[in-house]
Amino acid sequence: AAVKVPGLRATAVVTASDHSCAVLESGEVKCWGAYWYGQLGDGRTSDRGDAISTTPVAVTGLPTATAIASGDAHTCVVTTAKEVWCWGVNWSGQLGDPAFTERDSPTPRKVPGLSGVTSITAGLHQTCALNADGVICWGANETPALVDGFADAKVVSSYGGRVCAILSDGTAKCNFGTSNGGDIDPEPGIDPAPGLGKVSAISVGADHTCAIIKSSGEIK
Repeated sequence: AAVKVPGLRATAVVTASDHSCAVLESGEVKCWGAYWYGQLGDGRTSDRGDAISTTPVAVTGLPTATAIASGDAHTCVVTTAKEVWCWGVNWSGQLGDPAFTERDSPTPRKVPGLSGVTSITAGLHQTCALNADGVICWGANETPALVDGFADAKVVSSYGGRVCAILSDGTAKCNFGTSNGGDIDPEPGIDPAPGLGKVSAISVGADHTCAIIKSSGEIK
């Protein structure tokens, strides 16, 4: 049966492999679950298997958040200043700071050189953000960089090396990247399915992608 998380009035929530986080109505972020790699963002990290918090804890030193996304063991948010801050595991550079060489960060770090961000998505060991320039991705041992062909994107979803976006005309486009954590493929593809038409939402998983068709509401 469903269990209520006590004491939270949230506007957004994300779940990852071993932790969950929520953006509260105030813009504060709280997380709960495992903190082996600093996933909770409260400064704690441990290699003990019982390093788990069943009570939501506040992410420390984080500006007010408006959007949130989690990968396997890291979390990133968009702040009211339209910047991106991340914390947790950093094995593949998924925290987005090339100068940060330590393995994990149990407290939030700002992704340098990134501004005007309107949305964010994450999956496995990689993160992507959307701003006026287009889709910018990092992780999988790559530093933040634009993904070609998505300059007109309005909505983005990603997992591993796979990126899909809804463009301003309502059509969807995906790259040819794999979703197993490999590098982002810089070459965009075409509509992910013939005759898909205009879509209102899109979501990329480990081995598949689904979209909501705008005209009918059906899922393909």
